[in-house]
Amino acid sequence: MIITNINLRLVLQSLIGVMFFSLFFRAIAGNIYGVFEFLSILSIIALSLFYYIERNKLESLNLSASLYLFFIVYLLIITIVSAIIRSLDYNIEFYSLIFAGLYEFKIASLAFVFPFLFLVINRENQSRFENFLMFILKISIVYTILEQALSLIGFRDMFLAIVDAALPNTVVNPYGTRLGLYRIFGIVGGPHILGLLHIIGLLYFFMHKKTNWAVIFSTSITAYAVLILIFFLYLCYTKKYLSIVSYALIIAVAAVAMYLRYDYLMSININSYNEYDTLSSLDTLLLNISGYFTLMSSEIDPVTSKLTGTGPLSQLIVFFNNYPELLFFGKGTTYNFTPGHFDMMQIHNYQIFVSDYKRMSADFYILNFLEQYGLIGLILKILIFFVVPLLKLAKHNMHHVLILNSFIISAGHYNPAEYLFFMIFVSYSIYVIYFLRANNE
Repeated sequence: MIITNINLRLVLQSLIGVMFFSLFFRAIAGNIYGVFEFLSILSIIALSLFYYIERNKLESLNLSASLYLFFIVYLLIITIVSAIIRSLDYNIEFYSLIFAGLYEFKIASLAFVFPFLFLVINRENQSRFENFLMFILKISIVYTILEQALSLIGFRDMFLAIVDAALPNTVVNPYGTRLGLYRIFGIVGGPHILGLLHIIGLLYFFMHKKTNWAVIFSTSITAYAVLILIFFLYLCYTKKYLSIVSYALIIAVAAVAMYLRYDYLMSININSYNEYDTLSSLDTLLLNISGYFTLMSSEIDPVTSKLTGTGPLSQLIVFFNNYPELLFFGKGTTYNFTPGHFDMMQIHNYQIFVSDYKRMSADFYILNFLEQYGLIGLILKILIFFVVPLLKLAKHNMHHVLILNSFIISAGHYNPAEYLFFMIFVSYSIYVIYFLRANNE
């Protein structure tokens, strides 16, 4: 019973506290901190599993918890099988491909094992742990406001230097503004994920009746789209039928007005960046929304600037039409490597992998996931983040259900699972919905 004598909740909170400052640690010593964070996460997961085994039997897991475990196993099986098949097809050492597959899994899907960090949380210490999470969310809001204020008075380059050093591959217009505000990176390192983190804070603060902290300080279109849908789901879950009808009418009227304005913008033929810069913030918003759907099925030719029908969705449809046998289980792991990565892993004929197994686009994670894991993987994800939470919905866990719903909705754009600090909050909601009751039983 050695593990039970260690206050693992405080150890876990210490790790989360360190991860809160991960953006700064990565800027100072990225590789060293990355190894430290990875090993710390694995160590606490191992301690939490030992803690759980000491107190529970495997049979105490309910059906929904077993479903989540199957989801993780399924992702790993696809990763391993992909490495085996490709090592035979391309005459490449298996260890090189399994290393490449696990590296991609670490980047895109490692956060799905984070719920095991929280096996040390039970009904006795749950309230103290959630108070700690809300404290972290409050600091995040304060930091966001501080970053925006300092950026507006001339210190924007200081924050850009931190993000460039910590996340050198981040592609965001550094000086782009919306409604006169900068696109703030916040403590998570990305404007869209920062908006989603504020939505999680909004749900926590409303649930715990701390409405003075219930704010969203974001310029992310994705975040506000998620918020609109989440509020609609909230009305449905609470069975406020009159409010549902009123809300739907308001959204419908707003959508019609936006479409009419967008139709006018298309009629005036905006052909230059100068004309684009003269548009109002609302007009720019409409074009950005339109661009999201346009780029899903099309690409912009860099030479002619014309649209071609080779966007991620079009590529995916063509691929599954040519290989219908892969529709259910997907094509396996796709890579987002540079030639240097392939050389390091001793995959020297990387031109083949770039053409056949390159990740389609970072802008549409749900399509990437379907390509890799097929309909089975997509159905499992929808079950886990939408259907099962709905079946377990109760007044005391509604914020956790809505957090999981927000994750699957936001997956229509970027991959939220790549942001580990953000996934701490999503993973805790997974733990509460799937494992907490089983743990206490």
